[in-house]
Amino acid sequence: MTIKKYRIIGRIGILVGLFGVPIVNFINLFIKEMGDLFTADQITLLKLFSALLAILIYAGFVYGCVAMMKAKGQPWALGLLGFFYIPGLLILIFFPDKNKVKT
Repeated sequence: MTIKKYRIIGRIGILVGLFGVPIVNFINLFIKEMGDLFTADQITLLKLFSALLAILIYAGFVYGCVAMMKAKGQPWALGLLGFFYIPGLLILIFFPDKNKVKT
């Protein structure tokens, strides 16, 4: 893939992670607060849905971090620090872009 495609994929993955985590937290809070309205089986299914959604969101975020590291010309393994969320964001911000044209 080209650098431009890696940048696009990286930005999409990072946005999914940044906006998806609060959604999962809201779902978990909803399940906790409104638990009296549901049966035990329904609560189990809602928790399963929330866990699967969280896995997809974090996987998208980590994939986005890896793609951005590739686009910046850095080792792709640095993008795996996206597993730790905040350090992953800091690395994306502070690591230099080796592919940037200097004027």
